[in-house]
This record gives sequence, C-alpha cells and structure tokens, in this order.
Amino acid sequence: MGRRGIVSCALGAVIACSAGTADASVLISAPAPFTKKCGARIEVGVWLRQDGQPSAPKGTIAIRTRSGALLWRKRVRATTEWRYWHYRPRCGGRYVVTYRNAIFGVDRFNVRVRR
Repeated sequence: MGRRGIVSCALGAVIACSAGTADASVLISAPAPFTKKCGARIEVGVWLRQDGQPSAPKGTIAIRTRSGALLWRKRVRATTEWRYWHYRPRCGGRYVVTYRNAIFGVDRFNVRVRR
C-alpha cells in the first residue's frame, strides 16, 4: 500500500512528491509570502487527506537561522483538519523553514523578514 504526498503553499503554489500509489496525501502550508514585513509571523501547518489510511503521518517542522541555529521545532502529526503553528521572527533576519517526514522526505522554504 503506497502513499503520495503533496506539498502546498497557502497561496496556491504546489510541489508534489510521491512514494508509490495514492492512499493518503499530506499537505503542508508553506510560509507565504517568502519575504515578510517586520512584525509578521511565520505560519506553518499540516493537513492529512485520508483515503483509507489508518494512521496519521508524523513529522517535524523546524525554523532555523541561515547559519543553522535552531530557533523553533515542533513534532507534528497530520490530521484530517488543518493544524497551524506560528513563530514571530526578528526583523532583518533570514530563516529556513523545514518540514521533515520519514515517508515524504524534507521540504525547505527560505523566508526573509525585512527591517
């Protein structure tokens, strides 16, 4: 029984990754826009479109500086309803948001926060 994952940006950009035939899809909300104003939050989220899949996939969402320092990490389980988390970054910073899942691999998004 295979699984197929879809990565989705809240504004509509879609990146697909697959691992076999489709039973369930995990969608992730990318932190759009990728360039934010000072004071804006980075919002991340996951959702499971369940097609007979008995359990929800687990994963990790992390936010790091460009140099790799960990600022925020959350272990998540995709459910059949969207779940969101927020991080308020410093102004003038550049960040890397990473979604990691054993089945679908790693997806990275670069986010810049203006001064």
